[in-house]
Amino acid sequence: MPWPNSSRNNNTRTIVSVLPRSPRSENCVDIMPSSSDAGSGRPVHRVNGRIASRKPDRSVVRSRNVCPFRFRLAWWSRAEPPKHFEELCDNCKFDRGHKNGSRYQYTALEPDSMGQERMELERKARQHAQNACKHYLRFCPRYALLQHLNDIGSRVDKHWFVVRDGSVKTERLLTLVPKNPKSILECTSDTRRTILDLFLTLQHPYIYPILDVEFVEGASDPETTFITLVLPFNSKGSLKDLIYKSCWHDDWSDKYGQRSEGLPLSQIQRLGRQILEALLFLKERKFPHDCNLHSGNVILQNGVARITGLENSLLGFTSRIQPIIMSGNFILDDFSAVDVICFGHVLFEMAAGYELLTPEPSEINLRDIAHYPQVVEIMDHVFKNPMGQVPTIEQLVMTEFFRNIDLREMRATSWPLLQAKMTASSSQLLETVRNRNSSMSGS
Repeated sequence: MPWPNSSRNNNTRTIVSVLPRSPRSENCVDIMPSSSDAGSGRPVHRVNGRIASRKPDRSVVRSRNVCPFRFRLAWWSRAEPPKHFEELCDNCKFDRGHKNGSRYQYTALEPDSMGQERMELERKARQHAQNACKHYLRFCPRYALLQHLNDIGSRVDKHWFVVRDGSVKTERLLTLVPKNPKSILECTSDTRRTILDLFLTLQHPYIYPILDVEFVEGASDPETTFITLVLPFNSKGSLKDLIYKSCWHDDWSDKYGQRSEGLPLSQIQRLGRQILEALLFLKERKFPHDCNLHSGNVILQNGVARITGLENSLLGFTSRIQPIIMSGNFILDDFSAVDVICFGHVLFEMAAGYELLTPEPSEINLRDIAHYPQVVEIMDHVFKNPMGQVPTIEQLVMTEFFRNIDLREMRATSWPLLQAKMTASSSQLLETVRNRNSSMSGS
């Protein structure tokens, strides 16, 4: 392969190394005996770069069929390791077999100084976030830290933790992110109560609940305010993990690099209709979603699609797809019209197995989903309407492709009874967010 032409002022070349895959590198669990613990005299073991004086079960560690997440969660919870962590989860099995199909790994090498600097910045950011999480848990004894997860999402300053909720004896997912400087919210106890009251009014079978929210000062930097959210723990991952058949607990940069075959048509219909029902509910509540609908923000729970990431609109966070969506020539005369365009992108990704990188699908993109003519028809309805008009959510629900889907979760008698009445402060908060979004889109 010829080298690309380098400029006169740039002496740095990109070197591609071809390395045989090491069997040891396939396993995330690395246990190496080292010096003895000075306090106890027991052997010290290193697990994923962390020091532990508790000796693991060697018979399990020698097995290469260990699910990394299940092992770490069982290990650091200080409980008896469950038997099922000896087996890979379904996603790990696919991922392990897929990676073993190639004999070599191709890695682009960057200059040593740049690589070391980047790794050091990442290490400091993770340590800073973990200190903030521990600082929060010190004043909230209800939760106990189990694990600091990989960077499972695309937001670079967001961190994910698994905690144990002592009140109900179960695991929860805790997220931590610095406050957006452009956020209009004041980090006070009244704001926290208003947000929690608002989330109570948004209970729905196709919306993922938010259980708790708190504003936390940084342990080492009091000037930094972190926003923590507690959600139900779900080991099935997101719709994006389903599309790409990836392990939800792997690093985001490693999970979605290769195009998949897409989902079956019946699954696209069912999940798509469930997402539409959630969008319809948010529209009735006048909740501004603001380009935060994408496949990574759709959690799969017992095969049901549930939208998450609602807090992003309130906290002033935008998604990485917003520049793509807003660069299109769409007439967005209603705040829910943006959700329709985002839904079109999610629907295409489910059918094609890859993301759209343009505001609307090209002819080449549509040929990639030609085996699903019903989906192509929906694409035309969303993106090819005359005069750039975007169809409403109600119009999409009534299309032939979606209207006859059975929604058995909606027939449950319990969820309507759980809905709370929206308070005046919650209504005022939504009005403030909508006005902010309107002014930003107008400018």
